[in-house]
Amino acid sequence: MKFIYKTIFILILATVLAGCAASVAYLNDGIPKYPATNADSVKIYSERKIDKETIEIGYVSVHMTDDPNGDLMKEILKKRAAEIGADAIVNFQIMGPLAEGIAVKFK
Repeated sequence: MKFIYKTIFILILATVLAGCAASVAYLNDGIPKYPATNADSVKIYSERKIDKETIEIGYVSVHMTDDPNGDLMKEILKKRAAEIGADAIVNFQIMGPLAEGIAVKFK
């Protein structure tokens, strides 16, 4: 009976760990805090340099194993970036199960 409980626990744990994990890391402590923005308005650019002046406010990344085309990862990154007040994500990249970029504020 204990074997069954252990097996079920391990299967549940593996399923949870295989899901997704999103993180936000601030680039440095000297960056001011900004009010949250709307995730729907956060733009995503694959280039690091865009035609607007920006302030880098954080690094955002998400790791998922169950999002083959990256759409869900983009939405999670936009939400995380909006929470820290970003207007856009630049240098956006998807590398297998990892998506990342730099959250920026427009000047």
